Amino acid sequence: MIKRKKVSGERLGAAIIDSLILGFVVFIPVVVYIAITLDWENALESLLVSLTFGEEGYIGFLLTSVVSEFVLGVIYFGYMPYKMNGQTLGKKILRIKAVDEYGDNLTFAKHCMRAIQNWSVYVSIPLLLLLLVNQNTFVITFGLIGNLVNMLLFVSLILIFAKEDGRGLHDMVTGSMVVSINEDFNQEFAMKAAQLGDWAEVDQEDDLGFQDIEPKEKDEWDM
Repeated sequence: MIKRKKVSGERLGAAIIDSLILGFVVFIPVVVYIAITLDWENALESLLVSLTFGEEGYIGFLLTSVVSEFVLGVIYFGYMPYKMNGQTLGKKILRIKAVDEYGDNLTFAKHCMRAIQNWSVYVSIPLLLLLLVNQNTFVITFGLIGNLVNMLLFVSLILIFAKEDGRGLHDMVTGSMVVSINEDFNQEFAMKAAQLGDWAEVDQEDDLGFQDIEPKEKDEWDM
């Protein structure tokens, strides 16, 4: 197998770029929600109420934040690389892409699944029902899940830099890898095909060798 160039540094850089871009984009609908619901005559007090845990406006703020992060996260980390040959904007800037073991683009579902930074948001959608029951329960549960995902993200980051193939947890779960856009999978396929051809020739020669040994007549074996 061809030893591929590790792109761990590029992956980290792309992840930082993507996080900054998505963070800014998610911030927009949150600001729009606050602007719509804000009491402009008492702007500061109204803003503090919207951002204060336990207040009436806080539920709307949470809903807007979580739903926006989920929808935009799926679009950015799922739909975009699905349509852009395994690349987000960060990956495109640093000239890397996410592919399967054959070098092909992943499915939309796998792109969504490998977005490890979105795992806590995926889980939070059904948890939104807890907001209707108890805000404390939602915040505590969401916080615990977020911490667990951060731990998995940290472990995945260590694996990306420590492992020879540079694959993290989310890569192993989805059967994917991140490579340079210049990676030539056709060359690897050709080498494997040639190797299989060599093995087939050796097997054929062995078979012919056995065929060359003619069985002796029964009388030749009699003493």
